[in-house]
Amino acid sequence: MTSAPDLGLDHARVSSESDYVQRLRRREPAALTRLYREQVEYIERLMYRVLGPDPSHQDLVQEVFLSAIESFGRFRGQEPSLRPWLAKIAVHRARKLLRRRRVRRFVGLSASGELPEAPSADNPEIQTSLRLAFDAVARLGPEERLVFSLHVIQQMTLEEVAEVAGVSLSTAKRRFAKARRRVERAVAERETPLSGGRP
Repeated sequence: MTSAPDLGLDHARVSSESDYVQRLRRREPAALTRLYREQVEYIERLMYRVLGPDPSHQDLVQEVFLSAIESFGRFRGQEPSLRPWLAKIAVHRARKLLRRRRVRRFVGLSASGELPEAPSADNPEIQTSLRLAFDAVARLGPEERLVFSLHVIQQMTLEEVAEVAGVSLSTAKRRFAKARRRVERAVAERETPLSGGRP
């Protein structure tokens, strides 16, 4: 007697990438389960690094996969391009949320209105610098924050950032440079208070 299937996953092991993608296009449950299990942690990390801690993360992650299921008919790639394709959907969802938050002028704040915790460090000066940088990133505009977070925190190349953000490479470079200048300036101004007024 055979053992009970694990959500049909064992019966959906595919012999080739094209077979797997075809199963996804047909929305076969076993193939969709495999996709979710293989990619959900990556999408969760991506959302966290772009948005910071947020109670809506799980809902957004689910929306990414639901959107993917609805869009598989238009997917023209093969298995290696599934992750970048999902990342593009995730970035689109994150961008929409950041734009809604922009109305409050506290981009990236949690629902409680508090900034998420900055990474810990033993040296108080390093901790202060990290906190200032984290605060500055959280206050960037939606487009700059997306590019900055994907490149610096998610460690994507600018070419990859441009792909998932749906912009040209030159636009991604321009937005990153603008974001970096703003973060560096904000940290410098707060670490060394000016004696006079603002220039």
